[in-house]
Amino acid sequence: MPVHVDRRWAAVSVVSGLVIATTIAVALLGTPPPRSTRANIAPPMELLSLSDAAVMGATNAPIALVVFSDFQCPFCRSFARVTLPEIVATYVEPGMLRVVFRHLPLDGIHSDARRAAELADCARTHGRFWEFHDALFQDPKAFEGDWRSRVSASIGLPTGRTAQCG
Repeated sequence: MPVHVDRRWAAVSVVSGLVIATTIAVALLGTPPPRSTRANIAPPMELLSLSDAAVMGATNAPIALVVFSDFQCPFCRSFARVTLPEIVATYVEPGMLRVVFRHLPLDGIHSDARRAAELADCARTHGRFWEFHDALFQDPKAFEGDWRSRVSASIGLPTGRTAQCG
């Protein structure tokens, strides 16, 4: 008998897993310094600029979720396919949240991640970032063959236009 899992519960389990993993990491790495030592450490005061990032949602949303991602990362793919649609439906569409995408290509293990990030930025300059994002993350064979031309064509961005970006 197949088991059906509500997507909201899947998102809750992903978040719970991250909380548990963080707790374990903190336990393994040691306890934080005593309070007297921490009192002299100021929090970072630099704001993260969103000017050159792909943003989804209302510009006046009170909260921004910054997603650091790699187009070849299987965990990022899972987030993009399962969790992100729930976040969009629940928080972005009602205007409570905006999602900001930042590239974090892991060059050492993902040979095409940096080129994918560059092409995604090119698509962003043409107003097609999220289509490019979805095309790469939805297709498990996205990086096979001449993927650059195929993905660009699939979102209606001719290869010649992507070549203009760099």
